Amino acid sequence: MKQVYNPYLPLWEHVPDGEPHVFGDRIYVYGSHDRSHGATFCMEDYVCWSAPVEDLGDWRCEGVIWRKRDDPDNHDPVGYLYAPDVAQGPDGRYYLYYFFTGSKKRKPTIRMAVCDTPAGKYTFYGEVKLKRDKRFLFFDPAVYVDEDQRVWLYYGSAFQGPQDMLTVQGGAVVELAPDMLTPISEPKLTVPNVSHQKGTGFEGHAFFEASSMRKIKGKYYFIYSSMLSHELCYAVADRPDGPFTYGGTIISNGDIGLNGNKMPVYPTGNNHGSLVEIGGQWYVFYNRQTQGTAFSRQGCAERVSILPDGTIPQVAITSCGLSGKQLEAVGSYPAAICCHLTGKSKPVVQEEEESGEKISFVQGLHSGDTVGWKTFAFTGQHRLCVTWRASMSGVGMMKAMNPAWMKTPGKLEILSAPDGEVLGSILIPGHTGDWETTEGSFILSGDHALYLRFKGKGGIDLREIAFV
Repeated sequence: MKQVYNPYLPLWEHVPDGEPHVFGDRIYVYGSHDRSHGATFCMEDYVCWSAPVEDLGDWRCEGVIWRKRDDPDNHDPVGYLYAPDVAQGPDGRYYLYYFFTGSKKRKPTIRMAVCDTPAGKYTFYGEVKLKRDKRFLFFDPAVYVDEDQRVWLYYGSAFQGPQDMLTVQGGAVVELAPDMLTPISEPKLTVPNVSHQKGTGFEGHAFFEASSMRKIKGKYYFIYSSMLSHELCYAVADRPDGPFTYGGTIISNGDIGLNGNKMPVYPTGNNHGSLVEIGGQWYVFYNRQTQGTAFSRQGCAERVSILPDGTIPQVAITSCGLSGKQLEAVGSYPAAICCHLTGKSKPVVQEEEESGEKISFVQGLHSGDTVGWKTFAFTGQHRLCVTWRASMSGVGMMKAMNPAWMKTPGKLEILSAPDGEVLGSILIPGHTGDWETTEGSFILSGDHALYLRFKGKGGIDLREIAFV
């Protein structure tokens, strides 16, 4: 099996808001679908990706499972498809829930499509018959079918405009009839939003969006994105409709809060995802941001631990992801699988076309900026090659017209911690702007992160690192 790393899908794919589910012997991920260099969220049709549970590196695209125009009332050529969820109903079929953004004749609501297989072509089934309730907004639906075949629908957004600040309370849950469409209970609050958090135990981690439900050892875990946006939190209850008690933060896509950390180690943005168990191991799926915007997100995943008392300690973002083991310090890796990207010039993971092929790279490393990958298994003496070029990111027009600024040599310092000892360096000589490869050496043994810190004038883009 090939090595597994983050993001777990190809670097050209942008499927955030991932809801992972195991059906049979495969894991399926359902999410929204961003566009590379997108102008806003969720511009593409829904696609599904899946992998065998015994090989989490062997992902395949199942194709488009739902198009915007498949909704009979979606006459908008855009009609964004926000985060969906899928569950297998009591009848054995698969039900896809999505937020309908509305039309001239229809108000925004939650709708659903159905399919006989997890990742086939879904067909329109109907509209969830939810009553209008000013306390809860119809957004980010999540569905959970319990072992007793009772069906629960979760939804909500903290607010979508200033007028909602006081009336909207947070996330909601209703029970659905076996037809998967008809509510048979009144909506109940799951987690309060920031306007209603005082005295609830959710202070500082109030509900924003991204509802999801999982059952772990007889307890119901409600996963959601907090008002901090970059973190996925969880709350626990004895029943699927609560009441819920705050549990903690599972992950931040900038490692904020991890070991008291207050500064992001990677560009942060909105987060959405959930938990899944595969072979007795639990994983959290989440978003990361690319291209310097919130509109071209990618899906990542990490292993998590469920402690004997039911708590879930916050986990770090890594480059290893689903693998559960260190990456081998052998061969080449895309620089874009970095999980650390910091500096005053705000470097980003970027994508562009080259000779008809989409390539991803780290863009805009200027002096003092650092990029890092966690974690590798080092074995002593190593030679590290990097493929780089002069970066046009952050360069003024006059400099861009005069290539002399690119001829000043610089270097990449090799470290095993962001502020650690310099283990070696890689010369960045004068260059023309084409991709070039240079190398340096260092000595390191054991499991460590790898960081490269640029020192020099101008800036560079980084495409690949390779151990030779």
